[in-house]
Amino acid sequence: MTDTPTQLFIGGAWLDAADGATMPVDDPATGEILCQITGAGPSSEVDVSTMNRLG
Repeated sequence: MTDTPTQLFIGGAWLDAADGATMPVDDPATGEILCQITGAGPSSEVDVSTMNRLG
């Protein structure tokens, strides 16, 4: 799964969480952790400066 995006897709760009949080994604059949993805917080996490940077 090396080509799997692990960031948040916001305003047409892939971004990390503002606080750097991540969370595991596991295979429900085996319990194996497949990858770590960016943890999403409240919508207020997407601040005005981020949206301005994205246009």
